[in-house]
Amino acid sequence: IISNSITSISASVFQNISVITSITIGNSVTSIGNNAFDGCSGLTSIILPNSVTSIGTYAFSGCAELLNIVFTPTVQVQSFEEGLFSDCSKLTSITIPSSVTTIGDKVFKTSGLISISIPDTVTSFGDEVFRNCSGLTSITFTSSSTLATMGSETFYNCSELTSFSIPKTVTSVGTKTFYNCVKLTNFTFETTSQLLNISNEMFYGCNTLPAIVIPNS
Repeated sequence: IISNSITSISASVFQNISVITSITIGNSVTSIGNNAFDGCSGLTSIILPNSVTSIGTYAFSGCAELLNIVFTPTVQVQSFEEGLFSDCSKLTSITIPSSVTTIGDKVFKTSGLISISIPDTVTSFGDEVFRNCSGLTSITFTSSSTLATMGSETFYNCSELTSFSIPKTVTSVGTKTFYNCVKLTNFTFETTSQLLNISNEMFYGCNTLPAIVIPNS
């Protein structure tokens, strides 16, 4: 239990303490440092209070038993930093706060995600965000999505992903975006798509994708 008198959790404080099963964070904590709970393999759930504004890289990476993470409704975290939930193999779903604008490199790499919705506020994906999420079947965007860029290998080896509709606001994608998405059967661009490039190996190994209409852009 982290008391209300604590304002920050420094880097690597609880790293690799596998006996921790639950955390209560006081409502004065504003920042969680890099690798703060990295490798806490016994941790099953966590609730982040409204006071948290920043979470460092790999803060919850390797929390192999993490089933649930809850952001309180008015939390003000603006960025999911690199590797935040990577290797959280039992984390099947998450609600991304509407304050988040950036999802960094490898945030959900090799996690247990099955489906995820991206809020309108998110404007960019880093590299390898969902790489090796072998159980991911769907990812949804709203009609008012503001996503502009997707990094390299975003959905690399997402072997259960069957369909994807790229938001019209996306202007660039990195290499190997859908590499080895072997069950991808439906891929659509909106007619008003602003995408400027089809990147190297973007659909490599998508052997079940029967057709694609490349936008005028």
